[in-house]
Amino acid sequence: MATPSYYVGGKGNEDSLCSCSHGSGRKMSRKQAKETFSKKEMHDFLEAAGVELLAGGIDECPMAYKDVAGVMEAQKDLVGICGTFRPKIVMMCDEPDND
Repeated sequence: MATPSYYVGGKGNEDSLCSCSHGSGRKMSRKQAKETFSKKEMHDFLEAAGVELLAGGIDECPMAYKDVAGVMEAQKDLVGICGTFRPKIVMMCDEPDND
């Protein structure tokens, strides 16, 4: 929700079957994210990043994901970065308001 997206060009690394990761990956489960973070924490994080959240649940909060810069560094032998995009508005599947 608050980290860059990358436009990349593959380097054709046969050892990885000419493939790479498609995202940073989670560092905690959806359930753990819901139990760890509050809506206020998520909204404060997004506000500090300059991102407007139209819809989205705590299970998808940015803090539940690995550091994308580290992921990109780890796969620099697989892809070259052609462009970087920063989110300003996010709309995801919202969860029912149960709090």
